[in-house]
Amino acid sequence: MVRLKDLSARIELSEGPATVTANAGRYNMDRKIVMVDGPIVFQSSDGYRLQTRDVAVGIDSRMVASGGPVDGRMPLGSFSANRMTADLESRTVILDGRARLRIVQGGVR
Repeated sequence: MVRLKDLSARIELSEGPATVTANAGRYNMDRKIVMVDGPIVFQSSDGYRLQTRDVAVGIDSRMVASGGPVDGRMPLGSFSANRMTADLESRTVILDGRARLRIVQGGVR
């Protein structure tokens, strides 16, 4: 296990680059998973933004699972839930527990 501070990463996705930032975490070298302690922000070049905390990020799988509440925004609108899992490459987010979605009319054309 490797302890991490002031995390910042750039991920090349099919739709363009994205960044992930967090204050602290731990990296499991055997499983290739970063466990973030505290807040994390994922932001893509095409307008997606995801804020959550206490997540596990699979480096190879590009999957994220939160350990607590999540909120975010995308071109379609904003969302929040008690927990979530996300596939960063396909931009698929599964919200679980008190899921809320606010759609902005005309946000996607």
